[in-house]
Amino acid sequence: MSNTQNSNSSVTSFVNSLIQRHNDWHNGSRKISTQELYGVLAGCLDLAIGVKQNALYADLEAELKARKLSYTESTSVATRVVRCVFNTDERRLGSFAAVITIALRQNVDSGDFVAWINKHGGIDKVRRQFAKQKKVTLSAKELSDIAKDNLKSAPALAVISKSNLKNFTCADNSGFMLNISRINANGDCEVIATTTDSTAIRNALANWGQYVTEAKLTTGQDNSIRQSVSALAAAIAS
Repeated sequence: MSNTQNSNSSVTSFVNSLIQRHNDWHNGSRKISTQELYGVLAGCLDLAIGVKQNALYADLEAELKARKLSYTESTSVATRVVRCVFNTDERRLGSFAAVITIALRQNVDSGDFVAWINKHGGIDKVRRQFAKQKKVTLSAKELSDIAKDNLKSAPALAVISKSNLKNFTCADNSGFMLNISRINANGDCEVIATTTDSTAIRNALANWGQYVTEAKLTTGQDNSIRQSVSALAAAIAS
């Protein structure tokens, strides 16, 4: 719908055309052609994109109700679309909806869908390859170790003389401390206090480790972030 039809085309006519393509594949000699199936799924992806882009959720719900097909508030757009088109093939409905959901998440254009799914080896292989990884919960110490490893060779944003710092009792080159900065009217950060409280430092390192883990921060990204604040570093150093 997003690429192959005008925006004022009805959901009903689009679904009907997809059902006809499905029936041609399912009932005729095309049943042996996986590529024809992928073409039907590309049309389903096109419709799902159109529903999202043009906010046609109510139209799609009306279509489901007219066809006496079940859905709930949590039923995804992809599942709703394939349920309309593949209501005679419930066995693989979940697989079809899953691959369309993945295509939506990967921003695959409907015109590129068949080539994309062939490139990745078909429906089942796409599902396995792009399956969401389970979130791994790391301990505070593990996160702290990740942070220390990331920070040990990081370039300094600024160097502040210890003679200008209060509450600073650590030996030289002995680890980490925290700076407390105030955001001024220009949006710059002014270092105004420091702390060597061990609990505060542990929490800060754990937070940084979580950030590194979730963002999968590479050295290049890290340097890019730091370079973007070079003006601030120069202001503090001066």
